[in-house]
Amino acid sequence: KKLGMDTHLKVVSATSPAPPAPSGYGASEMGEAHMKAERVQAIRVTGGGPVIQILPGPFPFPDSAAPILAAFGDEREGLESQVKNGPYSNNVVRSAGTFAFTAWDKGAVRDSVDGVAEFATQDGARWKLVLDRVQTKDVPHHPRFGGVIMGLYYHGVTQVHTPLVPTINSAVALWAIGHLYKNDVLVTDNAMVHVMLLSRTRRDGDFALTCWDCSKNKIEELQLQILPGPGEPKFDAPGGFLFVNWEKSSSRKPAS
Repeated sequence: KKLGMDTHLKVVSATSPAPPAPSGYGASEMGEAHMKAERVQAIRVTGGGPVIQILPGPFPFPDSAAPILAAFGDEREGLESQVKNGPYSNNVVRSAGTFAFTAWDKGAVRDSVDGVAEFATQDGARWKLVLDRVQTKDVPHHPRFGGVIMGLYYHGVTQVHTPLVPTINSAVALWAIGHLYKNDVLVTDNAMVHVMLLSRTRRDGDFALTCWDCSKNKIEELQLQILPGPGEPKFDAPGGFLFVNWEKSSSRKPAS
């Protein structure tokens, strides 16, 4: 349950009647299709409230993260440099933009995403991201869960993904590849994207990170992080990345 996965076991006596088995032509196919339909989860998320761009700066909880970083092996050195000057900072500026997407969790494979984000950055540039497909390749400490996962408790103390994000709960987390445009000009077809609708980590006003364990806060913060693809140059943006939050966002189950 800690990682958003929950199992239920029902025990019945040997004399309990078994549920009736489907019969007739196509019964097995219908049963399999019904099971697959039950496993599919979908969510529609719409960004709302104040929009902020997070710029490079120091991580505000270095002492809390330090013992967790020790477990990250070869990745530790890079993370420690981000503690001093990285994307998980209180250096934020107000922005403007929209972001809405639908995500489907279909189990270990076949997850999918569909959505568009448009926003302005500190320098006045206009960016557009079109989500294309999910990332599925796991790397140590950074599982992808097939691309989309609902109800994940991670980051912070969990040793699941970077500890330079406070411990959070999420309604949905996804890893995707997208088409990125700047001022209507294509930058890359291989932007590496991480999105989550998570428990609130930043306070109103100055939008500073306000908690190391934010897992009990209201789930309304929509976070979009965009990085260059492998072997591609850094973006023409502070720190070479794009990191934008919509602070009062919402979700619903999409119409089937």
